[in-house]
Amino acid sequence: MATTEFNEKVHDAVLSALKRTNRIPYLFVGSGISRRYMGTENWNDLLEWVCNIVGTPMRKYAIYKQMI
Repeated sequence: MATTEFNEKVHDAVLSALKRTNRIPYLFVGSGISRRYMGTENWNDLLEWVCNIVGTPMRKYAIYKQMI
């Protein structure tokens, strides 16, 4: 099986499972597997997304990040 075909099958299988659960996923598999096969965010982008969703309690993260 070609790599592209395998990636598409993994993507379709995971996406289908996530749709069936009807919940926001937290897919941390490790070593970039979710990023590679599902095109998910990197750690920085994921933290920014969480900050935007959660709102005020997480704004400190953004402030500290800007200080760095």
